[in-house]
Amino acid sequence: MTFPIEPAAVTADEPQPMIDPAKMPDRYALIISGDCMSPELEDGQKLLFMRHAPVNPGDFVGIFFRPEFVKPGHSNIFVKRLIMGVPPWVTFPWTESPTSEVHALMVFEQINPWKQFSYKCEAVLDVHYCAGVVPEGTDTVHIGWQGAELNGAAS
Repeated sequence: MTFPIEPAAVTADEPQPMIDPAKMPDRYALIISGDCMSPELEDGQKLLFMRHAPVNPGDFVGIFFRPEFVKPGHSNIFVKRLIMGVPPWVTFPWTESPTSEVHALMVFEQINPWKQFSYKCEAVLDVHYCAGVVPEGTDTVHIGWQGAELNGAAS
């Protein structure tokens, strides 16, 4: 089975492309780069993502950040575990009301080293469900996000 995605393959030494989650197919695969989710998800594993599947606390997810919150040269995609889900009134991409005194937040965690992050929903383009590791021989694109850093997305 093939889960095609675009753009062309890149290496971790090249500037990372900004991926528009709205242009991703319903199902696609990426190769994880880095060990921040080890031992549950390992460097080099192919992960299946489902664009329209619901996400719940405890799920692994792909988080697509808005380009203005990503440091130059880094990918806008992160794979983390969802701890506190998307508030029910939020649809992506989300824009806070200028008069609001309360921000919509999500909480994620990584495993290695263990760390939790909270991000304002307005920093995120979308969140896609990770269905797990895909079989060997599946066509994928390698987009590295190891060491990726964000500009001001955390709350």
